[in-house]
Amino acid sequence: MAITITVDGEKQVLPVEMHVELWRELYIQPSHHNHRVVINGHEINETKEKTVFFKDGDIVTWGSDKSSELGIDGVCPASLPGDFSEKDIIHYSRNMLIPGVGRKGQYCLQQAKVLIIGAGGLGSPAALYLTAAGVGTIGIVDADVVDLSNLQRQIIHNTSNLNEPKVESAQAKLKALNPEVKVNTYHTYVTADNIIDIITDYDFVLDCTDNFQSKFLINDACVLTARPLAHAGIIRFQGQLTTYLPDKGPCYRCLFPDLPPVHTVLTGGRGGVMGALCGIVGSMQALEAIKYFLNVGELLNGYLLKVDGLTMEFRKMKLPRNPDCKFCGKHASADVLPPQWRELFVPKHSTDA
Repeated sequence: MAITITVDGEKQVLPVEMHVELWRELYIQPSHHNHRVVINGHEINETKEKTVFFKDGDIVTWGSDKSSELGIDGVCPASLPGDFSEKDIIHYSRNMLIPGVGRKGQYCLQQAKVLIIGAGGLGSPAALYLTAAGVGTIGIVDADVVDLSNLQRQIIHNTSNLNEPKVESAQAKLKALNPEVKVNTYHTYVTADNIIDIITDYDFVLDCTDNFQSKFLINDACVLTARPLAHAGIIRFQGQLTTYLPDKGPCYRCLFPDLPPVHTVLTGGRGGVMGALCGIVGSMQALEAIKYFLNVGELLNGYLLKVDGLTMEFRKMKLPRNPDCKFCGKHASADVLPPQWRELFVPKHSTDA
């Protein structure tokens, strides 16, 4: 059973499970919209009835002065491998109403698997928003326990979680937010011995760590296994973000060829971190992953986005791919890899610079 609807003169089929959400959007809160709804040629401005009166074969036309913003075109894909319950439709309605998302996009999110390395200032908002969006599987890697000093910025934890492993604290919050999401936990540091095995189970990786050693390790593992990756970093009121897509742009080593000496790097533990900025940049990492799975918009592949929290200035800087990068360049070599990775190395021959 379905309703034939007309949007901008083009007929589409509205599955019966969308009736409730269509009703909710257009009638329960009509003051929020400026829609003109016509059913079988008769215009309906508003109704107080709480019965879904659409029936099979009805011709329903609706629109507004901003019809392109309604998301109608994204709600009804031609085919969908799965189906949605009425509860799912209500839960993710604000996603599915967005053009380019719809039911098909929501299905893609539910099939997605995202690994978050670091359950701290960046990982907290990223994990919460990915879970809220309905990403099907989320992995969280962190070896630490919750400390009182974390709570100034790591919003996924609270005072009741002190001395608890961060991955367990995060898992409980995410399951409470969305019980349908599968949350895998790894109470460990990422190392050359375990990172390959961990990331190969996921489609997209978020680097939410706070040290260069981990960032280089994560980059190298993602380049080696062809996993897309969103890097981010925060210090004081400054933040930055970039996304790596395999063979389509620069990797982290194109920007930072070698690990800097420890004494030259200002860390959050010594320089401080503004918590609210973690929320902004971590949410951007989540958004990069969501756009990747929806195949919409432009990712920060080949760009570095710098955020100044004091001036509220955002600078998007072009990052050229380094043809001499010793990891993803023309002459990349397995010599830079840990010995246990070398058999996985495939030389890159891209001419993209």
